[in-house]
Amino acid sequence: MSGRVGHRKRLICVNAANLRSNHLYLTGHPDFFPADCYGAPSSAGRIGELLRLDVEGLAEPVWTDIPTDANTGKPRRFSRKRAWVREFFEKHGIKPDDTNTMDRIRAAAQPAAQRAE
Repeated sequence: MSGRVGHRKRLICVNAANLRSNHLYLTGHPDFFPADCYGAPSSAGRIGELLRLDVEGLAEPVWTDIPTDANTGKPRRFSRKRAWVREFFEKHGIKPDDTNTMDRIRAAAQPAAQRAE
């Protein structure tokens, strides 16, 4: 069950493909993210404004944008940076059909050092 729980929270159901590929699908939630967070298909192009993900169980926040599809220009189904997802899955023992919540805490600008990476 993936879905919407108001304007500040989304539910994301994990499936076997997510576990194999270490990503979480963001499909169906484009209205949850600011329009300027969508970047070019490749990191060689324009990166979108970075999102700060404070992921439960991880020591440091994750800074990422969401790439767009090269053919359609629509947002891809997952964030550009995904290396953190494996650690999150392992730390919490995530299995297929588990549901996670994604909460919007606040809108905040990222530090200049993060923009430069």
